[in-house]
Amino acid sequence: MMVKGVRKAKPHFLRYAARYVRRPPIASWRLLEVTDHEVVFVAKNTKAGRFVPTRCRLSEFVRLPAAHVPDLYRHAIRYFGLLAPRAKGNKWAGLFVALGQEMKTRPPRLSWRDSLVRYFRFDPLIDSRGHEMRWIRRERPVKVM
Repeated sequence: MMVKGVRKAKPHFLRYAARYVRRPPIASWRLLEVTDHEVVFVAKNTKAGRFVPTRCRLSEFVRLPAAHVPDLYRHAIRYFGLLAPRAKGNKWAGLFVALGQEMKTRPPRLSWRDSLVRYFRFDPLIDSRGHEMRWIRRERPVKVM
């Protein structure tokens, strides 16, 4: 007999947990000691500006990173204000003017030929005799019967 909802619960949990398989919420070097009742880990003391060992109960340790996990169907805002993608295009030039700096222009995009020459040292438009090939015309495909 199958418990109701178990079939949906497993894939849901796996998708939820997969976020942390790729990048865990806390680095392994920060965990100093883990027992059945408590965890000792390295935390950053912002007032002192250094890392200090911190001891807390296991249930409290699970609650600490859980506050940073967004609810289901909730998206986190990565950038806002001047760095927001929508505002960047409009206000970026004005920001550079206000700071008295010159905005660097984006380098021109390499053509497919130039990129092959640059990265693979192979020019696709040089024939076997060493001459550069030129476009003359396109010919219709010949029907074979």
